[in-house]
Amino acid sequence: MRSVESSVVFPDVSWPQQRWFRSNILLDTAGQSAGADGTSQSLTRGRDRLLLRSLRADAHAIVTGGETVRREGWHFPPHGFLFVASNGDLPMAECAHPERVKVFSFEPDPPNALTDALSTLVTEFQVRRLLCESGPLLLRALVDADLLDEAFVSLVPARDVQGLDPHHLENAAREALGMTPARYVLHEQVTEPDIAFLRFARVGTKPSSVFR
Repeated sequence: MRSVESSVVFPDVSWPQQRWFRSNILLDTAGQSAGADGTSQSLTRGRDRLLLRSLRADAHAIVTGGETVRREGWHFPPHGFLFVASNGDLPMAECAHPERVKVFSFEPDPPNALTDALSTLVTEFQVRRLLCESGPLLLRALVDADLLDEAFVSLVPARDVQGLDPHHLENAAREALGMTPARYVLHEQVTEPDIAFLRFARVGTKPSSVFR
């Protein structure tokens, strides 16, 4: 199924038939996911939100971090769960669907802890389409664990920077999220004066180990 909104950025962002784990993040070119107001609202250019909604529309579950929830609020897929990686308090009183929230502990050590926690949730709730909408810390941990099949990165100029240098965009995204060329290839790129959209794919055909 092709989303009507997907043509705003990429020709097709429909989910593949196989089980799939993708991510989406908005950053400035300095690697920050929040602007002057402390949220992504001061970074957004609107078109990145259309891409986000296109990806979210058919997701079975969203993975996010506790800090993202506290900063950005509660955001669910239309018909699915929100898996929140958090070791702290969450604003549950503000949550419209607490029955759809599943909290797990975000432990970077041992290395397989994140994989095991997500795999347990994915299996329990029969998730085939998993989307990460988190800050750079959790997303980088997922990249380090080699869990993502695909990564969408929207980049806007950092503060006091005029415009975007197309030649530096790929490096900025890779540096922020730890995506090396040996593990993630740049599949598509759309560059506009005030925002760039990059789509990375994991090298190889091995499925993500969250799907066991």
